Amino acid sequence: MIRGNELNRKQGLAHLAKVHQADFMKLPFKDEEFDGAYAIEATCHAPRREDVYGEIFRVLKPGKSVAIYEWCLTPKYDPNNEYHRLIKKKIEEGDGLPDMATQEDVVRALKAVGFEVSCVLYFSLTLCLNCCSWLRLVIWLWTSDTEVIHGGYRYIHPIILSVSASK
Repeated sequence: MIRGNELNRKQGLAHLAKVHQADFMKLPFKDEEFDGAYAIEATCHAPRREDVYGEIFRVLKPGKSVAIYEWCLTPKYDPNNEYHRLIKKKIEEGDGLPDMATQEDVVRALKAVGFEVSCVLYFSLTLCLNCCSWLRLVIWLWTSDTEVIHGGYRYIHPIILSVSASK
């Protein structure tokens, strides 16, 4: 936090951006204070997505947007399949997640607190095999650690969900 604010000051950006440490379930900001927000693999750690999305909604000015991406399960996940459950469990343990939501659960939670969801992109291994070469390398390194995680992309397709929503 200190380093981030110091870097902002050195770059002449201190009047535009300030780094804060806070509980995202109880943001210490006034209602309608921000012009935009983003969350990168963060809101998936909330005990209830509606609560964290509600806080984001509260601090955004009317008409402003949030961009979120996080781990989700695709419709290919089968909760009755022991192998699928093992993959889900290993991802949750490895990333410290309380429970992986489905794509639909995330969109539903955003809408439940008042967001208008304007764009949803699903980044799975299948989609990203056609991406630029550096991204393919990152994905290969990311998924080749264990057969379980690699199998996860083949069978249940845990994904990064990218959402743009506005108030």
